[in-house]
Amino acid sequence: MIRTHLLDIITTAEETHYENFRDKQLEKGGLGAGMTPEKLDFFFSFSFFFFFFFLKIYFFFFFFFFFFFLFFKNSFFFFCFYRAKKDLQAKQQKQEDQMKKKFTEDVKKEEARFRSWEERLSTEGEKLNAELDQKRAEINTLKEKLRQLETPAKKK
Repeated sequence: MIRTHLLDIITTAEETHYENFRDKQLEKGGLGAGMTPEKLDFFFSFSFFFFFFFLKIYFFFFFFFFFFFLFFKNSFFFFCFYRAKKDLQAKQQKQEDQMKKKFTEDVKKEEARFRSWEERLSTEGEKLNAELDQKRAEINTLKEKLRQLETPAKKK
């Protein structure tokens, strides 16, 4: 597309602008300073050559830098995304470490709570067993007393 437009610019410049320039030169009263129409044609074509040469160079550098930017833009954005990804990974690792630490602390608290509950239950169980043993001992002594009371009554 650019080549067709560039070709259009060249043909327009050759056909329209060159003819206008030549007409103005001829209306001024001649070509002046020994300029012949052939020299004028050479001069004009030479100046157009440099104009379009620099125009081509301009387009070349424009597209060169454009594609250069596109190429390195990806590298630059890759570097930025890589850096952002590393920062995000570091942040996530830090959050994960904090969560692990909080989880271990919560587990330790629960374990301590269960240990204290277990100790309380075991001490309460020991108390109840002690009371039960005491009550059994009392029952056994009462049974013994009852047997002693019954045996003399049977002997009579």
